[in-house]
Amino acid sequence: MTVEQLNATPLFSTVTYAGKTAVTGTEVIVEGVIIKIRNNEARIWDVTNGHLSYYIPADTITLKSAFAPPVYPVPTNFISMPLYSIVSYQGANAFLIEKEIVQNEFIPDGSGDIQNATLWFSEEEILLNTIPAAQITFVSAPTQSVIPPGSTTGKTNYLLYGAIVLGIYLLTRGKNT
Repeated sequence: MTVEQLNATPLFSTVTYAGKTAVTGTEVIVEGVIIKIRNNEARIWDVTNGHLSYYIPADTITLKSAFAPPVYPVPTNFISMPLYSIVSYQGANAFLIEKEIVQNEFIPDGSGDIQNATLWFSEEEILLNTIPAAQITFVSAPTQSVIPPGSTTGKTNYLLYGAIVLGIYLLTRGKNT
């Protein structure tokens, strides 16, 4: 793919690229979706194993299918939220890039299921896993865009950084070194 083609490719388009495994170093073909384009390179989310790539140069990426979302109805719950929707988590907007629903076998009506989300904060380049569905709010359905909606260059989300630092502090404060 050329630089011009990459820069015109909508976010969340499916692509492939050649990469090496971390353990054996053997070359494999990786399939994933573009979640960020910057400086003629792309970060790719591998949907099969949940790995996030480093920046991949345009000339090593092959477009498999361009993202063209249909018109979605307004979701009524977490299950009906389409992937790549914009959601709000702790006051910051993020993309919903994966949903995980674990069924509770003892409550067959689904009311006891565990619902988690994986969120991508494009501006900060932060990926958060296993966010409870009850903590996110739907903002808007996905669109065919090259630039994340609502992004403002140079804006720092101090609330998100503060939440991450507080979480790390709470996790490490009881450990003796």
